[in-house]
Amino acid sequence: MSRTRGRPIDTDLREKIAKLLKAGHSQVDIARMVGRATGTISHHIRALRPKLGGRWSKPKKYKELLPVKHGKRECVTCHKRKTPGAFPGERNAECTMCVRTKKGDR
Repeated sequence: MSRTRGRPIDTDLREKIAKLLKAGHSQVDIARMVGRATGTISHHIRALRPKLGGRWSKPKKYKELLPVKHGKRECVTCHKRKTPGAFPGERNAECTMCVRTKKGDR
């Protein structure tokens, strides 16, 4: 006799989540629409990933980094020359101050 763990899979819910994902809704929006927790939606999305082709969102586009000259690099937003330590990471083209002001504008 085989035993399964937990409740049976709600296939109707998974189909609805797949349709909403393809329509471009976020996990939080989907959770609100179907009346479930975001963790539940995340669980179903992970289970759906192979069926949806792996990735359904667009990959993040990074701004092109400007070269380091004389130990400094130019920020693409404020155009000030700063040391590499003023940037959040190696792949970031914006300095920490510009990133922080963007977050405050939201």
